[in-house]
This record gives sequence, C-alpha cells and structure tokens, in this order.
Amino acid sequence: ARCRLPRTLQRDLKRARIVLLAAEGCSTRAIAKTVGVQPRIVSHWRHRFADEGLAGLEDKPRPGKKPIYTKATGKRILALLDKPPPAGFARWNGPLLAEALGDVDVQYVWRFLREHKI
Repeated sequence: ARCRLPRTLQRDLKRARIVLLAAEGCSTRAIAKTVGVQPRIVSHWRHRFADEGLAGLEDKPRPGKKPIYTKATGKRILALLDKPPPAGFARWNGPLLAEALGDVDVQYVWRFLREHKI
C-alpha cells in the first residue's frame, strides 16, 4: 500500500523495495544491484526495518544547526532600544543597532525588528 501512494517519494519507494526484496529472500548484494544503491544502504534499511518495523523506514528527526542568535540577543536589542540613539540620530535603525551591539548581523537586527513590529 505504501508504494501505491501518489505522493510517495523516490527514497520511500527504494526503502520499500529493499524490504520487499529482502522478504523474498534476495541477498543484500542482489537487492543493492536491483534497487541501484550500495550494499551498506541495503543493510541499513534491512536492520532498521527488522528493529522498528514500518516506522523504521521513516526519516529520523535531525538536530539541525544551532541558532547563532538566542533570546538573549533579542533582549540585548530591546535593552538598547530603551536607551537614546547615538548623537546626531533621532532614532535607532538596523545598522546603528548592529554597530552598537558589535556582534550581531544587521540582517538579523532588521528581521528581529520586523518580527516584533518595531
């Protein structure tokens, strides 16, 4: 049933074919050649399916890159906005805030200001 879904991605089809061919008794090398992947990929999905069942064929969540700027950065921006702008300026803007903070990119400052409707 999983292979017949119209939105099934190519990688899901490969994973399902690996499991089905393994259930038919095909060797890892034969499956790899048929599906067009390396034998280690076949072994990986066979083990995952054996350990976790159908759920094992799904992608696992990945941690991703840690954010460069944290809530503390936002608090620093807000704290700076409570102070008067530098001499010669009537109000704060993105470049002034970024320069005053020293370690925050101007694009992040603008994005923060837009998100907070400032």
